Amino acid sequence: GEYAYTDVDITLLAAHDSDPVNRWDAAQRSFRGAILALAADRRGGRPLALPAAASALFAHLLDDAARDPSLAAMAMTLPDAAYVGNLQDVIDVDGVVAARAFLARALAGAHRGALDALYARLAPRAAYAPTQAQIGPRRLRSVVLRYLCAADDAASRKLALAQFDDADNMTDVIGALAAMADSDSLDRDHLFARFEARWHDEPLVLDKWFALEAMSRRPDTLARVKSLLVHQRFNAHN
Repeated sequence: GEYAYTDVDITLLAAHDSDPVNRWDAAQRSFRGAILALAADRRGGRPLALPAAASALFAHLLDDAARDPSLAAMAMTLPDAAYVGNLQDVIDVDGVVAARAFLARALAGAHRGALDALYARLAPRAAYAPTQAQIGPRRLRSVVLRYLCAADDAASRKLALAQFDDADNMTDVIGALAAMADSDSLDRDHLFARFEARWHDEPLVLDKWFALEAMSRRPDTLARVKSLLVHQRFNAHN
């Protein structure tokens, strides 16, 4: 069976284990435990609150991000809702999705200053090159942007729009688009429309846009997906 680590054990592993895979796994254990606990609170009608252990771990990941940006990007990315749901005896789809979204917003709100500072430090200093020295920081920067945009406020949307406008590579463009995918703002609508117009004739690139539209948590997503099924560039076999 699986060893019953305590929250303290998991935080120590995530912070200090010499094996980066173990540090990533410990972070994912902490976050999935937090999501399951929050989903249980929601089912029980209890108010949701940011778990202290998850917040402490997130703070450490932010402080330590420079050591291994690629690891930090993976560790800070919350476990997929479908994976977490499958850990339940009876899958609580709505509860897990709501708990995961709450955790992202709560972590972002509690650590907004550190996230803003890290995002600024990760700004690219040179033209795009597909090197490991750039890949990790770029990936982490987009993960940080997604957390910032969980607030869906004017300041975070401004950062996403600037990343989109300043990007000299598709990684940063898609990172900005993904960060805005759940927003209900006009900024989001304009950004997605600009991407569609720019990449209308590139089917593989436009598929990324279709996917982000389909995965959005906006309340109008189902209607939007139905309308996209007749989009002239949609190809179900692609």
